[in-house]
Amino acid sequence: MSVADQLAAMPDWPALMNAGTAALYLEISEASFLALARRSSLRPVDLGLSVVRWRKVDLDTLVGALPARGAQGQAEGSDDPFETALRRSAVRGRGRRGNATSQGPQS
Repeated sequence: MSVADQLAAMPDWPALMNAGTAALYLEISEASFLALARRSSLRPVDLGLSVVRWRKVDLDTLVGALPARGAQGQAEGSDDPFETALRRSAVRGRGRRGNATSQGPQS
């Protein structure tokens, strides 16, 4: 059973999520999630033994603080600066060997 299937079977999202699950929760790639976490200073909690997780409540707070597209005087049809930054990060990430970089070991 895939991670997505396991999550679909859950009654709710877990309180603590690894980078892959957090990315699924936000419906973005793991590379985009890690770029978002870095840019927004979203810090994971350390469970010890090199296990880090992100809090669901912190993800919800982050999402609630994101500006709506076109907000704050952006010209109609222009890209949101945050979206542009995520796209640039994803492009840079594809240029490296292997998959997206991660922030510490994931278990």
